[in-house]
Amino acid sequence: MKIHEYQGKEILRRYGVPTPRGVPCFSVDEAVKAAEQLGGPVWVVKAQIHAGGRGKGGGVKVAKSIAQVREFAGAILGMQLVTHQTGPAGQKVRRLLIEEGADIRKELYVGMVVDRVTQRICLMASSEGGMDIEEVAAHAPEKIHKVFIDPATGLTDGDADEISRKIGIPEASLAGGRAALQGLYKAFWETDASLAEINPLIVTGSGQVVALDSKMNFDSNALFRHPDIVAMRDLDEEDPAEVEASKFDLSYISLDGNIGCLVNGAGLAMATMDTIKLFGAEPANFLDVGGGATTGEGDRGVQDHAQERQGQGHPGQHLRRHHALRHHRQRRRRGGAAGESLGPAGGAHARDQRRCRPPDPEGLRPPDHPGRQHRRCGEGNRRGGCGVNALTRLAPHHPAPRPSQTKETSCRF
Repeated sequence: MKIHEYQGKEILRRYGVPTPRGVPCFSVDEAVKAAEQLGGPVWVVKAQIHAGGRGKGGGVKVAKSIAQVREFAGAILGMQLVTHQTGPAGQKVRRLLIEEGADIRKELYVGMVVDRVTQRICLMASSEGGMDIEEVAAHAPEKIHKVFIDPATGLTDGDADEISRKIGIPEASLAGGRAALQGLYKAFWETDASLAEINPLIVTGSGQVVALDSKMNFDSNALFRHPDIVAMRDLDEEDPAEVEASKFDLSYISLDGNIGCLVNGAGLAMATMDTIKLFGAEPANFLDVGGGATTGEGDRGVQDHAQERQGQGHPGQHLRRHHALRHHRQRRRRGGAAGESLGPAGGAHARDQRRCRPPDPEGLRPPDHPGRQHRRCGEGNRRGGCGVNALTRLAPHHPAPRPSQTKETSCRF
């Protein structure tokens, strides 16, 4: 789960990390009133969206008068802000942060993530603040310094001071740097964060170390322990389909491809997406219903995604078709004594309705089918069939159909 910059700064202040004074606003009039309350000669008008690169996209402006605050607030609020993290469609700005100006002498970077190799929190710091850490890693990796924090001791004074010196915090400001780093660690640890960044962490003209920006993400599996953080969730910043899926504990991420995916298990979902890309196509979504999902949860995943009316080629179309075919097969298996079909379900086209085959007397199953070896089953079938009956591929939770409920058809394996 992500939160806005101003919300992240609220959390940092609880743990002793200094931040500039600021006020969140939802209208131009509120922005002007906030600037008047803050006072001073300079204010910063910041767009609040869940993406980085706002300054490059025109979402951060420095105002030197109240009139400029009104002008910039009117221009930014409601704009479709496009950054390298939003994609070409951008993200609509619905909130602003009006903040007092700062006397910046140095811009630094600090961030924390969980390192899976060492199974510890990794503190990363660099003297190259104000730019993407990915660019620093690509072009000047020697400028990134790391500390793997022992959870039994936390971030010690010695480690905090050492990394502060490495990134260029002056000796006179070491105490401020230590407080900022240790406060960031405590905030990360106690809120069950998965990412915490201050970019930039600045040293002011007076030697104060201040968090000029904040980015925090949280482990969704731990949110039940943090109702105060859950209350910070902004659903306007999230994909509506992803929000709907999260209500049912489904892992769904919308992508830009044209092949819809409904998969039972995250590992298999990733492998499926890799396979799609290997054959030159693009997945339209990531949808994991969970390794232990029930039939109802799988159906819920299909229904939730298919509710959106999408254009041709969107995964919702493919999932609606999948849903219709699946229920049609179930209805066929529940047919009358003579095994008659109850008719198509969900409007599935007749040519897309696969029929069940009776089990082979010798117990031959799809994995043993000769078609898997000679790969010419389909051609032989068109010439009169290969003479082998098998069961269609059914999900593990579907019972095998009784012979009386099936109709013989040509083999499609």
